[in-house]
Amino acid sequence: MKYKLLIILLFVASFVKAQQLPVAIAGKNGVFIWCGHSFAKGFEYQVFMKQLNSWKLFTKFKFPANASEFSARLNETLPIYPYLKMLTDSEIQRIWTKADRTQLIDSLAPYSANPFVMETLGVGALVTGLDAGKEYSFKVVKSYGSNSADTLPLINNFRFAAQKLKTTFKPFNVKPQGKSVTVEFEILNSDRMFDCEVYRSEYQRNSFAKVSASKLFFNKTGKSYIAISDDGVITGSGYSYYVVPIDAMGNTGVASEQINVYNILPKQLTVAFEKYKAVSADSENAIKLSWKLNQTKDIVSIDIFRATEYDGDYKKIMSLSPNDTIYLDKSVKPVVAYFYSIRLNGEYQKSFPSPRIPAILKPNRPNIFPPNNVVVSIKGRIVTICWKKFETDTRGYYVYRGEGFKGEPKQISGIILTDSAKFCYTDTIKESNEVQTYSYAVADVNTSYAISPLSETVSVQTVTATLPVPTNVKTSLQDNKVNVFWTDMVKNYPYIIGYQITRRVTDFDNKAVEPSKTIALLRSNRNYIEDSLVTENRKYYYIVQCIGVDSAIHGSPSQEVACFIYTTALPAPSNLKLFAQQKNIIIQWDEPYSEAVTSYKLYRAEKNMEPVEIATIKAGISEFTDLKVENGKSYYYAIEAISGIGKISKRTDLVGISFY
Repeated sequence: MKYKLLIILLFVASFVKAQQLPVAIAGKNGVFIWCGHSFAKGFEYQVFMKQLNSWKLFTKFKFPANASEFSARLNETLPIYPYLKMLTDSEIQRIWTKADRTQLIDSLAPYSANPFVMETLGVGALVTGLDAGKEYSFKVVKSYGSNSADTLPLINNFRFAAQKLKTTFKPFNVKPQGKSVTVEFEILNSDRMFDCEVYRSEYQRNSFAKVSASKLFFNKTGKSYIAISDDGVITGSGYSYYVVPIDAMGNTGVASEQINVYNILPKQLTVAFEKYKAVSADSENAIKLSWKLNQTKDIVSIDIFRATEYDGDYKKIMSLSPNDTIYLDKSVKPVVAYFYSIRLNGEYQKSFPSPRIPAILKPNRPNIFPPNNVVVSIKGRIVTICWKKFETDTRGYYVYRGEGFKGEPKQISGIILTDSAKFCYTDTIKESNEVQTYSYAVADVNTSYAISPLSETVSVQTVTATLPVPTNVKTSLQDNKVNVFWTDMVKNYPYIIGYQITRRVTDFDNKAVEPSKTIALLRSNRNYIEDSLVTENRKYYYIVQCIGVDSAIHGSPSQEVACFIYTTALPAPSNLKLFAQQKNIIIQWDEPYSEAVTSYKLYRAEKNMEPVEIATIKAGISEFTDLKVENGKSYYYAIEAISGIGKISKRTDLVGISFY
């Protein structure tokens, strides 16, 4: 267990490096926001996420008020981290006792970097529902009440893309023990592994499933290992195992190599196979298996297993007596690869399976040319494949289908016996809400049972006729732009390739200013637009439609949503003040509270004359020095604010001063 403790402490170090700065860690199910080392005692952590240029409060939390609240939080939080184990009662008591009398989570090692514990104690939270590959920004605030808060440094443009672990394993040892099996792997590169998932299959079945097994980390001769004990096994059966590394955030790595073990006690059958081979017996129209055993003592029977793939599902096809050394398999097809394995059965034990060997039944008469002129058509869910006969000795056909344009062709028909010069076969595709692509090919069988190569592949693609209607279409006005956003429809309808957005415009008397027209065609990875081509005193109406794989097919329009843009007055500067200096006049003013103001225009007039513009000043400056003044004259000043789109505020009243 020392090894696993080291892994946890290394994970802790990734947080400690950041000191008191918030940290975002990408996990399998979301992004974990770690707020800091300090427990929220006397203050509250608030986590905000930036959405459409504004900060939205995601969650807030404090340190548990008491042990009962801590225990309740544990039960509520665990489902968020399904890959982590619930703590034992003694661990829960130990963590609470220590946390209650300390201020920093660092003192809780090795639990201080467990996201389950961190979220329960109120120093972090998992943000879910994010889209992989997108960038997000987060803000953490320490709130001390209604009048006091500290904003910690922002987490800007964090890309939600979990990193695969680089942990690698090497099969090391097996220990069959009858009631249980122990397999050991050497850990070549631990990376940030926190735990590992164990997968088991019956030997040669290739049907792996995750199992619960006890794990022990240990060191031996300077190397690191993991021992996995599985007590859900049966004595006398063979099993295969592999492991997948996982870190504390649920990210996984590459699966290890398989390790095989036959769960028998030390007194097992130790018979050796000699001269074991499989060949095509052409005259018998069969595959001939032959073998020799170094001894037959204690053997009750010999089982023959066959599969159509090397790692496929091996099924028993025959059981023979201990003295048999030959088997003719006549239930095979020509030009098809078969794989065989032999197992010996004793009174109480079984031997390890023999090595798997391949064999192919050779055809007596070659079949070189496949059917030609293969064509395919689709109507609804019915696919029709037609072809022409190529050779005179053809007795039948097999039809193959693969998923996608390059999917592996798999036989979908039994032998179709016909001597017609042209033949058609129909295939019914299963109902689905997704766009599907299928590829078809045909092979013929001659009178010597030889199967030809596959014909050229032909493909069809289904197109969904009904597209969904976008939901939750909404608008908002921000920075003189209309934001239109809607539900991401691709999550439930992956055959959508994009969206079409149309707009119409009226004035406030509902008189048409602009007819309905398309203003944007978006890819499916965006479910919002910014419409910056808008002006005041107008009503804007928007509709969103989904676009399918066939771009000519559009879904029904969404509910029309509106955004009204009213004419708003720009606030003017105030409190204009003049100060006469020895050679100039200083003009000062108070700036208005408006982000729309980008500059000011300053006007000056002499007695009984019209004001003239004398300067343009950038926003953020509230003072100007007039150097072009003459002794003995009186001057009058006024100022107005200008926005970025040219809107002008009301000009202030003239304020005068005599210059001497």
